[in-house]
Amino acid sequence: MKLITIFLIQISCIFFSNLSYGQVELWGMTYEGGVNNSGVIFKINSDGTNYNLTHSFSISDGINPMGSLIHATDGNFYGLTNSGGPNNLGVMFRYDPNNNNYNTILNFDSTNGGRPHGSLIQRVSGALYGYTTGNGSNGRIFGYHLPWLYFNMHYFDSLTGYLAYGNIHENFFMYGLTSSGGIYGKGVFFKLNSYNGLYTVILNFDGINGANPQNGFMSCSDGKLYATTMNGGNFGYGTIMRYNPAINLIETLYSFISPVSGVHPACNLVEANNGLLYGMADGGINNDGIIFSLDTMSGTVTKVFDFSSSTSGESPKGSLINASDGKLYGMTFSGGIEWTWCNFKFDPSNNTYVKLLDFDSINGAKPLGDLIEYIALQE
Repeated sequence: MKLITIFLIQISCIFFSNLSYGQVELWGMTYEGGVNNSGVIFKINSDGTNYNLTHSFSISDGINPMGSLIHATDGNFYGLTNSGGPNNLGVMFRYDPNNNNYNTILNFDSTNGGRPHGSLIQRVSGALYGYTTGNGSNGRIFGYHLPWLYFNMHYFDSLTGYLAYGNIHENFFMYGLTSSGGIYGKGVFFKLNSYNGLYTVILNFDGINGANPQNGFMSCSDGKLYATTMNGGNFGYGTIMRYNPAINLIETLYSFISPVSGVHPACNLVEANNGLLYGMADGGINNDGIIFSLDTMSGTVTKVFDFSSSTSGESPKGSLINASDGKLYGMTFSGGIEWTWCNFKFDPSNNTYVKLLDFDSINGAKPLGDLIEYIALQE
């Protein structure tokens, strides 16, 4: 029987009924911690065993990643750091998970942007795309053809939106959100045609329809795109929005109601095997954050778990992923026994939470991105 190594990144709508799964590995990054207190790359088994800090970031090769790894078609991981490198404006890096080899492939500077935020995506063409947010400008959308070619796609400005903190979503066009700018200064929802560079603002957030989104879109099995805004809505606590690209219809599906039931979501949503969407937000009965579910048919949001500081962590900043075992995995920004953070498993079939591991500052601290899954499969 031949062993094939494959990867799955933020699986949302895929089910492999004919495969026998081996050990699930989860990989992630933290913003701080490690040998230099500048962030780490790590891996851990889905049962909480075999934690391995595989790389500590340093000022020379990039520090403080604010997004997630992606697993590219060449078998390597790619990611961004917000600072460090020779210009202290961040880097793009390549990481080989087979031999733990880390290489900087792009140093951000005055000509190509600075302070990258969020995660890269890889398009069918093989090119990588991402956001920068700083270096004396409003940020930009950039692309990178492996192995060496950088190119600018779009320069943000105050009128058409700026400060994109999440991820780009590809659905023929490239879709994204900015947290600031636009007519009302509360961010925009945009579409980018990567073939001719045409950038179109689809929606200006005005507060009622949401404000200040901090992440990006996810594609659901119903063919629609879903995202959260951190603020705005009927009560000012944030919203869930839905976009149907087939008919160009935008809906504010839900407005978060009160701190106890959850407020200010800054995450992507993810689709579980039960057909519900799941996300995380601030608030809850302990004011340490929550996990919630969304029924896309009725628009009903249900709080399914309350975080509790030292017991289960607090302040989740990233998003959940739906792994091949049907469980959801995520990280908290702080809390846990060491008050740095912890990662966890959540079973949507029975709303059961399991803390996998408490971390300390040496092993990593303050993750801002998501986990990814790397699995060994057998035919």
